[in-house]
Amino acid sequence: MKRFIFVDDDFEIDQHLETFEQNDFQLAERLISPNPTDVLPSIAKNKPDILVLDALYEKRDLGLELCKTIRTKYPKLPVVVFSEHLFDDNLEKPEEYMELEKEGYVRVAYKDNPIIALIEHMKHLIDDPNYKVIPIDKDDFGFVVGDTEEMRAVAKTIKKHADGMQSVFIYGESGTGKELVAKAFHKLSNREEGKYVAFNVAGVNATVAENELFGHEKGAFTGAHQIKKGLFEMADGGTIFLDEIGDLDYNLQSKLLRVIGEKTVRRVGGNQEIKINVRVLSASNKNLKEMVEKKQFREDLYYRLNQIFVSLPPLRSRRGDIPELCGFIINELNKVNKYDIAPKLLPQDKKKLMEYSWEGKDNGNIRKLKSILEKAYVEAKDDKSKILYGLEVEDISNTSVASTSTSSSFVNDENFIQECCNGKVKLEDLKKLSLNWEKQRENTLEVIRRLTEKNKKRPGQRELAKLFSVTQDTIKQFLHNKGQHPIKLRELD
Repeated sequence: MKRFIFVDDDFEIDQHLETFEQNDFQLAERLISPNPTDVLPSIAKNKPDILVLDALYEKRDLGLELCKTIRTKYPKLPVVVFSEHLFDDNLEKPEEYMELEKEGYVRVAYKDNPIIALIEHMKHLIDDPNYKVIPIDKDDFGFVVGDTEEMRAVAKTIKKHADGMQSVFIYGESGTGKELVAKAFHKLSNREEGKYVAFNVAGVNATVAENELFGHEKGAFTGAHQIKKGLFEMADGGTIFLDEIGDLDYNLQSKLLRVIGEKTVRRVGGNQEIKINVRVLSASNKNLKEMVEKKQFREDLYYRLNQIFVSLPPLRSRRGDIPELCGFIINELNKVNKYDIAPKLLPQDKKKLMEYSWEGKDNGNIRKLKSILEKAYVEAKDDKSKILYGLEVEDISNTSVASTSTSSSFVNDENFIQECCNGKVKLEDLKKLSLNWEKQRENTLEVIRRLTEKNKKRPGQRELAKLFSVTQDTIKQFLHNKGQHPIKLRELD
C-alpha cells in the first residue's frame, strides 16, 4: 500500500480514507500547514510515496515555497496539487502551479469528482518512471557517503530494505563503517522510534554474552540479586546490532538461532518465554561462509542472519570518496564543537590522504581517517585557523620517515639532523625516531643551532612550524614538553 502525506487545512479527508485504501493508498500523516519547516520533517519521518497539497491555500506563497523546496531536497517525490475549486471561473488560476505542472514536477487534480480525480493523478505520478525512488539525505546515512559504484550499491540496498523484518549481515574490514550502516538501516526504517541496541561480541566469553543478550532472573546465579533484562528485551520494537558475530561462542549460537526463529527470549535461570519484536542486524570482518565450512559457525544461523547481505569496500578501494568523507567528518566535528572549520583540505593534504596505502590491520579505513582529521581539527581550532593543514599521516609514501625507523635512510643522528635542516623530516618523525625526550631535545637543539648558523638568525616558532609542516601551537607544545625540561630558544643565544 502506497503512503501519502496530505497538506490541507479544511478538506474533510477522514470521510474519504476508505476510498483511498480501496485504491491502495494509506494516509501517513495529515498536516494543516504547508510551511516547509513542518512538512519536511514529516517527509523525513514518514518517507511517503507521494504528497498532496492544497493549491488554493490562503498562504499560497508557502505552498509554492514548499513545492520548490521539495523539488530541491526530494526531487523524486511526486507532488499532486489539489483543490476542489481549482477551475471555478470566479477564482484566479494558480499560474505558478501550472508552470510547475508544465515542467512535469506536479500534477493538478480537477474539480469534477475530486477524490476519484485525485487518486487517478496519484496513481499516474507514482507509475511515472521518473518518480520511482525518493532520494534520502546524506545526513541519514552518517558516514555512509560516497559516489563510487560500490557505495551507491550499499546506499541502494539500505534504502530498498530499510523497512521489514529480514535480518541483515554486514561484511567489511575493521574501520569500514559497519555499525554506521546498521544505524542507517535503523534510522531509515519504520522502527526509527524504537530503540537501537548494539553489542560487540568480540572478546566476550559465552557466560557473559548469554547474560547480556538474554538477561537473567533473580537468583539465577550467585550475585543475581534482581531481574535483569537482556539486550533483546531492551530492543523490543526496535533493532539490535550484533557486531563481530563471528566471535560468538559456538554453543551459544544455537540459543541465538532459537531466539531469532521463535521471536521469544528466555532469561538465564527462567522458564518463561518472553515475546519480542526485534530486527537483527549483524556484522563481521570474518568470512562466515568459510567458518561454516570449517565447522566454526553454524550453517543454519549463517543463513538466518544473512537474509540481506551488505559488503562494505575498504577505503583503499574507494579513494574517490575520500574528499567527500573528509568534508562530512569536518562538518560533524563542527556541529559537536560549535566551530566553523572549512570542510575541505589543502591540495597537499588531500594528496597525502589519496596516496596513503590504507593497508594493514591498524591503518584501515574510516576510523583511521576520522582519527587523522580529529587530530588536525584540534590544532586548527586551538590556533583559530579556519582550515585544516599539516595532516600527520603515517606511511604516506615510500619516502615517509615514519615508516623507515628500521631502514638505512638515517643511519645515525648526523644524517637525521641534516635531513631535518633540509625540511625532509616532520615533527612526528622526530618524536618517533628519538628514543627518549633527552634525545629529542638534543637533536632539536642541534637542528636549531644549524639553522641559526645557516640563516644568520635564530629561527622562531613560526619558522620551525613551517619547517616541520605543523602549527605554531604544536611547535610550542613540543618545545615546552608539558613543562618538563622545556627547550628555550634563548638557550642558543
